[in-house]
Amino acid sequence: MLKTLCSICNRAILTQPKINRALPPEKLYSAAKEVIADIKIIPDVSQAIKHAIKTTPENDAICIAGSLYLVGEAIEYFEKSPASSIKKQVIV
Repeated sequence: MLKTLCSICNRAILTQPKINRALPPEKLYSAAKEVIADIKIIPDVSQAIKHAIKTTPENDAICIAGSLYLVGEAIEYFEKSPASSIKKQVIV
C-alpha cells in the first residue's frame, strides 16, 4: 500500500500514531525510498500535519493515510485546530 501511494506523490512524510503497536516510520522508510526520493520522518502526527500544511503549495493536495489510529489522531488535530489556521480544504 505504501509503495502504491508513494508512486503518485511528490513527497512523503512518515509519522507514527501514539500506540505501542505502531510501526516506527524508520521501518517504512526503506520501502518508501524505492519509489520516492523526497521523504521526511516526523514522529509526531500533529507535527507532521503542521509541516505538511505549511510546506504544501496552495493548489496541491495532502493525503493522510495509515492505520485507523493515525487517521484518528489526524481528525483530532483538525477538530482542535482553529479554522483560520487551516487555509486548505481538508478531507480525511
